[in-house]
Amino acid sequence: MGLGEKKGMVTPHKWNPSPNCRRGPKRKMKKEKKKIDMEDLKKEVVMNDHKLTLEQLSTKYSVDLAKVDNSCLTGESEPQTRSPDFTHENSLETQNICFFSTNCVEGTARSIVIAKGDSTMMGRIATLTSGLETGKTPIAIEIEHFIHLITLVAIFLGVIFFGLFIILGYSWLEAVIFLIGIIVANVPEGLLATVTVCLTLAAKRMARKNCLVKNLEAVETLGSTSTICSDKTGPLTQNHMTVAHLWFDKTTYEADTSKEQIGNTFAKGSDTWFIRVRIAGLCNRADFKANLEILPIAKMSIHLREDSSQAHVLMMKGAPERILEFCSSYLLNGQEYPMDNEIKEAFQYAYLELGGLGEHVLGFCFLNLPNTFSKGFKFNTEEINFPMNDLCFLGLISRMDPPRAAVPDAVGKCCSVGIKENPRICTPGFLLSACSYLIRTHDNPHNSRLIFDNLKKSIVYTLISNIPEITPFLLFIILSITLPLGMVIILCIDLGTDMVPAISLAYEAAERDLMKRAPRNLKTDNLVNDRLIGMAYGQIGMFQAVAGFFTYFLILAENGFKPINLLGIHLNWENQYFNDLEDSYGQQWTFEQWKVLEFTYHMAFFASIVVVQWANLIICKTTATQSSSRA
Repeated sequence: MGLGEKKGMVTPHKWNPSPNCRRGPKRKMKKEKKKIDMEDLKKEVVMNDHKLTLEQLSTKYSVDLAKVDNSCLTGESEPQTRSPDFTHENSLETQNICFFSTNCVEGTARSIVIAKGDSTMMGRIATLTSGLETGKTPIAIEIEHFIHLITLVAIFLGVIFFGLFIILGYSWLEAVIFLIGIIVANVPEGLLATVTVCLTLAAKRMARKNCLVKNLEAVETLGSTSTICSDKTGPLTQNHMTVAHLWFDKTTYEADTSKEQIGNTFAKGSDTWFIRVRIAGLCNRADFKANLEILPIAKMSIHLREDSSQAHVLMMKGAPERILEFCSSYLLNGQEYPMDNEIKEAFQYAYLELGGLGEHVLGFCFLNLPNTFSKGFKFNTEEINFPMNDLCFLGLISRMDPPRAAVPDAVGKCCSVGIKENPRICTPGFLLSACSYLIRTHDNPHNSRLIFDNLKKSIVYTLISNIPEITPFLLFIILSITLPLGMVIILCIDLGTDMVPAISLAYEAAERDLMKRAPRNLKTDNLVNDRLIGMAYGQIGMFQAVAGFFTYFLILAENGFKPINLLGIHLNWENQYFNDLEDSYGQQWTFEQWKVLEFTYHMAFFASIVVVQWANLIICKTTATQSSSRA
């Protein structure tokens, strides 16, 4: 709603159709509306068949001390004054507009509607929020990258082996079975369950600490957070301000904040101290006007003083550097002296010293107004009608807001990580920037890092078994030996023995150095990197394949087939009509006999993989500390 709106005013025209007209005049009216100049609409408003100018509208629709609550839109905690006057180009700042969803908390006013629906401020905000596109979370990007990589590798190897099997004379059905086996051997089937378990466990841990997680994937995002902007007062402190230090007469004094309140830290007989107490002790529940453009001071008021010949005295407190700009003199031992460079240097040193203690510093000044400001004078802080220069600077007061109980421990964790370079001083800048590390070293980023860490362990564990599953097919084609591992055994490994251990890694506790690591770099620290692939395929995977082939050759040797005699044997081995296959000692085997032997070395190869996976599980439980301590 608007009061005396000057810009963007919409004029409602009244249409009186004739008795015989139906739809024709209405169409004509729509065409005529398009020709109306918008500038004319801003100058006058039609109300009840009478045109009113904006001046007449302001008189007709006057305001009686109306104030509205705009906290839902602008965050202003204090009620805002409304009037018919156009005071600002910004619709959120001007005084002649009231908004949908706000309430009138004081006074009365009459107004007209200038916008509705999506055209209102709240409607525009709702439209903007509903049109936002949500991007992918870092963990979703990492998993998608890993899936694409594994898919390409699996399809590439599957197609290559499929073609080789066709060339070797296998039927297309047998080649398709081998193709499916190769693809299954490369796909970590337990990844989906592991990711779900990791995110769910982290969400449950955070829920026990009164932190509701609406998007599970967002939990992991905190692990890559390097900076979180936050307000110091409130989130990090108890929000209980207490005077800690005072600076006046070029001297810094420590206030008595003890419970006994002895009060012997400095003499209270100084004239400067007396004036300072009068200013600092003003009622803090008075109605102050905030965010003045002409005078950007946090709090300002005019108070009547009865103990002097002057009728009024102007007292001001606020940001020290801004307070000093309004002063042309300073008070020293009750005497007023012109402002010079010496007092400015002393002020700057004291300001930095008190601010370096992490305290909130305020500056104070005053001005005895001349007799021209009588007792009945009406002061206006909106349109300032009193002098605002040549004030007298009194000094500084710093207030201490004690930190919350959990903050010191978080700061200690920051120091252990090396965040705080100078342990002797804790500046306000450090507190404001370190709030990110206070949050980052607490439970939520701890859980997010744990998720990422456990996912890497699970993926490594799952990928290691790919090598002993693929190499049998490779040697089967190159050396023409019997197939050491069958399709059913591969499915038993991927969907059976590997599934439960991979999921169990999601329950792993955090390592001791987890929170001492630097935040994860989204561009370089990937979920699956070269180091992980090298460990899974090049190191542990090769050992596991060697163990499987050892049992394979051992079982065949015990039954009379030496490794040298296995080269090129697979053509006769797969021929069900060949019943006189000779071993290394000349003993003949029927098709049924060597098929029983085939099932035996398949199970032996499978058992070797499972046993080595036990050791692999212990290895994957840790990335930095000794495996023996984690086992």
